Amino acid sequence: MAKLIAKNVLDGVSLTYPQYVSTFNKNYQRLIVNIDSIDASIQNSLLPYKNKKFIIYHPALAYFARDYWISPRYLWKSKAKNPQLKI
Repeated sequence: MAKLIAKNVLDGVSLTYPQYVSTFNKNYQRLIVNIDSIDASIQNSLLPYKNKKFIIYHPALAYFARDYWISPRYLWKSKAKNPQLKI
């Protein structure tokens, strides 16, 4: 997703400021290398947890979990204010 956003930004600023296309392209390439490096680091760090389950309170990490092969289990508050695991 980050690469797609970066590409869309590159395309937009390149159209708006064509005189800086060379600089934009260089910076974009550096950003892609950085994104790939971070992605590889996260993959290596999470490899021992591949296909493992973890509990989260908010679904904000759903995409992260999907992309890195971990399986979220959501914890929801009940009306009695006792957390319940939703599997």
